[in-house]
Amino acid sequence: MKKRLIIPIIIGIIIVALVAYFLSNGDETFTVDNLLIKSAIKESERTTQVVTVTSIIGSEYTLNLQGLEGVAGLDQYAFALSQGDTKELTLTFDASAYGPGIYIGYLEITTETQTETIPIILEVHSRDVFFATNLEISSHYKEIAPGDSFSPSIRVYNLKDTEQHTLEMNYIIKDLDSNSIYSEVENLIIGTDSTVSKIIYLPEELPEEDYVFIVTTESDTSYSTSTYYFTVTKEAKQFFSGIESFTFIFATAIVILLFAIVVLMFHTLKDRNELFRQLDQLQRAQLSGTIRKIEKKEKTILSKAKTKKTKEKILKEYKTLIKKEKGIIKRKQKKQKEEFKKLGSKDDMKKKLSQWKNQGFNLNIFKKVKKNKNSKKDKLKKWKKQGYDTSILK
Repeated sequence: MKKRLIIPIIIGIIIVALVAYFLSNGDETFTVDNLLIKSAIKESERTTQVVTVTSIIGSEYTLNLQGLEGVAGLDQYAFALSQGDTKELTLTFDASAYGPGIYIGYLEITTETQTETIPIILEVHSRDVFFATNLEISSHYKEIAPGDSFSPSIRVYNLKDTEQHTLEMNYIIKDLDSNSIYSEVENLIIGTDSTVSKIIYLPEELPEEDYVFIVTTESDTSYSTSTYYFTVTKEAKQFFSGIESFTFIFATAIVILLFAIVVLMFHTLKDRNELFRQLDQLQRAQLSGTIRKIEKKEKTILSKAKTKKTKEKILKEYKTLIKKEKGIIKRKQKKQKEEFKKLGSKDDMKKKLSQWKNQGFNLNIFKKVKKNKNSKKDKLKKWKKQGYDTSILK
């Protein structure tokens, strides 16, 4: 079994190594713990968020904050890290000088060989929020192709009272440079709550970039927002492409290979277990058959015994012999099982099993009994030839 598994295991290790190699980015010099920075505060409030940079290769770093001038700032814009070091950057949002709205930008972290762009979305609500907005969009729409559509569901809650109010709903799509590429306005009459379902169509020639879908709910005294970050890419129309296709193929190959190894091991173990079961069955049959032959011989001899004392002697002798023969057979069977376990292939095990079936067990015990039975007659004949009168001994 071990020999049969060596090649599949080696192939599996090679495939895993290849996948690990291609999935890893050889040009990475650092990693960042945030893929998106999103924060919500009320007007006149301040808040901070930490961004952690981990160095893979010792490098010098420069940071650039775009699109959030005045509303966001970093505690430092340049630093150096040795291999394996980490750096915590503090990003501060300050809406004290800005009214309610959506502020979009991004943070660029750059070394000589790598640049990471982290989108930033800051939602600034009014001081009093009487109408809360909850935006629900399927994660299926994280990537959308140009010309495609997505279907957001907007739930609005009246936190003020149970009366009816007319709200202004704004639906906007902006890029990370805050350029608007879609805008729609409608009025919504709401009691305690209301749900709006929309279908938003993207332009056919929309550039392949990152975008933010924005919903704002406005009244005379309340302003609340909700946002959704997504990417426009033509590859969203394809099931797999580029590195994703490569990754999928190799990941599938690994799954198939591992499944094949498991199936092979299962069937190999199943076959071996079946052969061991057959060996066990053979050994039980041989042992019981041997005992039956001895007992049959014992009955034959007992039937010829004329005295009770002779019968008792025969019973005692055969009881001892049966016990002894059982011990001999069981020791031999134990050695058989040990030898069976060491056989590598199923064919070798079948061959050995067939050989043992044909061999059986030799019953030397009968020869001993026969020899004991005839020993008296042999001695009498010998003494007679030597000239002794043996008539009185018969």
